[in-house]
Amino acid sequence: RARAGEGLANADLARKRPQDAVTALTGTDAPDLPDDVKAARRRAAARVALALGDQAKALSLLQGDTNPQALDTSARIHEQKNEWAMAAADLRIVAETLIPQTGSLSDTQQALALRLASDASQGGDHSTLDWIAGIVGNRPLTGDNDRMFRLLTQPPDASMAAASP
Repeated sequence: RARAGEGLANADLARKRPQDAVTALTGTDAPDLPDDVKAARRRAAARVALALGDQAKALSLLQGDTNPQALDTSARIHEQKNEWAMAAADLRIVAETLIPQTGSLSDTQQALALRLASDASQGGDHSTLDWIAGIVGNRPLTGDNDRMFRLLTQPPDASMAAASP
């Protein structure tokens, strides 16, 4: 019943009916749910809060959730609020899980690496920039991703040298 309520809430969100999603979640709640079901319902409730414009509530519901989807949502909220260090911290946890140490990177993994580099750059987080540059290494990225990633992650003295005539 609780999983069905979560599914219905997600469908309501997809139809842009957040109030119906609230009803679906509250009508199927129970105190003795397994932890994984509670966590999934909190993530759905956070998406509902976000759809209703309550970023603070969404962040509160996602706090401590290490699920990649929850961290991605949290990072997006922080990005909207120009809270770059917090966004980068969330994305780094996701990247630690989803970006492999070796082998080619999928388009999704490249987008994550580029997004993390961008947020870390905005936040002046040089240790995260060094970390993601080390993880990606010399693996080529597709299209403009490679050039943008290298620009974002190069050391400050190298960017100054590249910018001078």
